[in-house]
Amino acid sequence: MMTENFLRKIIIAALIFGSLFFAKDVLAEIKMYRGTGESQMSEIETAEVVKIRAREKAIQNATKQAGVYLKTYSRSVNSELTEEEISAITSTKYKTVGEPSYKRIIRQMTDVTTAIVWQATLNVNVDDEEIRNWLNLNAAEKATLIKLTKDNLESLSENDKKVEDLRRQYLNAKTEAERDRIKAELLEVDKIFLAVQKFEEGNNFYGKRNYHKAIESYDTAITLNPNYAAAYYERGKIYFYDFDEDEKAIADFSKAIQIQPNYDDAYYERGNAYKNLDNYEKAILDFDKAIKLTPKFADAYSSRAFTYYLLKNYNRAIEDYSRAIELQPNNEINYRLRGECYKKLGELEKAQADFAQYEFWNNR
Repeated sequence: MMTENFLRKIIIAALIFGSLFFAKDVLAEIKMYRGTGESQMSEIETAEVVKIRAREKAIQNATKQAGVYLKTYSRSVNSELTEEEISAITSTKYKTVGEPSYKRIIRQMTDVTTAIVWQATLNVNVDDEEIRNWLNLNAAEKATLIKLTKDNLESLSENDKKVEDLRRQYLNAKTEAERDRIKAELLEVDKIFLAVQKFEEGNNFYGKRNYHKAIESYDTAITLNPNYAAAYYERGKIYFYDFDEDEKAIADFSKAIQIQPNYDDAYYERGNAYKNLDNYEKAILDFDKAIKLTPKFADAYSSRAFTYYLLKNYNRAIEDYSRAIELQPNNEINYRLRGECYKKLGELEKAQADFAQYEFWNNR
């Protein structure tokens, strides 16, 4: 017999993924793209890190090519995507093929100076079915992925600029103490870069449902960068949804919020974890905060509504389910649960209307 907590998690998952449906009449096509990237090495850097930087640039080059194809493909299915959407798809949905190949190049920079450059070449696969998957995401899910992609790319770009600046500073350093300071600063910059790589590795493991490996990658990302809010958040989601460890999840969501106080998704997920522990007061406070930060956060309205339902405050639940339906009209679970609220209040005609809407959207 399923426990009440397990049922609650099923409902939470349904609220998140309930609006997804996939086009089954179109065959997916996987295309492969080759990318090349380079990173120059200085005397204060290790070959290992420089090669990883070259690999990251190769991936960006390959996925940029994929983006051109995906944009053309999206037009063919009458759903042209924005540049931000294309970037989110290609940056999170690629798969590397095999291991990258590396080449060490001695490049003549001036008449009297040379530099060591590491060049990486690799192939990535991108499945055009990811466009269809993307089109079926709700607005909040798209916004989350776009923001995650934008933040990662900005972090990598900022990191590259810092590395270039530190390289120049080192060349112009006059004292050994100054050079030591620059080396130490570069080491920290490298840690942040490597943390991003581990974070992306964790996301890939999570996509393959290898949750233990994903946790290991997020652990390493956090060790490298203890202020990595997104790594705490993603690890917290695995603890909550996949390992049923609510207390650990709350600790991770709380850490993410401490680092990034306006982290709406972290408030939302922590609210779900509190709700699962029957701490309804704290759950509602977190959903309130998520909605205040993002007024169109449909899933937060849904989860707050279900919390009010558990508290038998059916009128407040109906208000929140109605708002969620307004924001996300094709998420059938909200009709079903609002219908249950109407049923509890004895408003059977309204309940039947909602159950009919549930059947309509559920069978599409």
